[in-house]
Amino acid sequence: MKYIVILSFLYTLLFSHPHVFVDVKFDIVINQNSSDMDVYWYFDEMTSNLLLMDFDQNRNNKLEKEEIAFLKQESFDNLKEFNYYISPHQKNKKLKFSEPQNFTAYIEGAKLVYKFSISTNIDLSIKELKIGCFDEENLTSFHLSEDIKIKINHENIDLSSVDSKLEDKDYYIADMLIVKWRGIK
Repeated sequence: MKYIVILSFLYTLLFSHPHVFVDVKFDIVINQNSSDMDVYWYFDEMTSNLLLMDFDQNRNNKLEKEEIAFLKQESFDNLKEFNYYISPHQKNKKLKFSEPQNFTAYIEGAKLVYKFSISTNIDLSIKELKIGCFDEENLTSFHLSEDIKIKINHENIDLSSVDSKLEDKDYYIADMLIVKWRGIK
């Protein structure tokens, strides 16, 4: 019996798949010692509809201030235990980032959008920042938007390249943004 339970569990893990699909957009500002980021999550239409049924309480297809606060409390704040699915790195070292600030949510077309800001310390001499969103449980699939904005707020460095790369995370593929610069030795 024990082996049947273990095999059932492994079978379930093997065929787990995302239930939520999110397009991620980053607006990044590289400063002297930090990187400030606005993060946008565009939920798929089905997930958007399900969330809006719960949080657009007056059904006016617009999120009011109180509805946004309730959405944040019930659907965003609990993501802290998962690091908000955000993973910034420099030279394969995972970077810590600030608690998300300025959370808001709105409806764009048929999609629910979360927008929030984070900041992380960086070392400009490494000349690269890699960041992506991914869910190790494989219940949410994150994909980078092509509408990425990068600004350099430092007179001695220039943006070198902005690329995305699919990175193997064992049984999950993460869509990672790679920002490179030149100028600091």
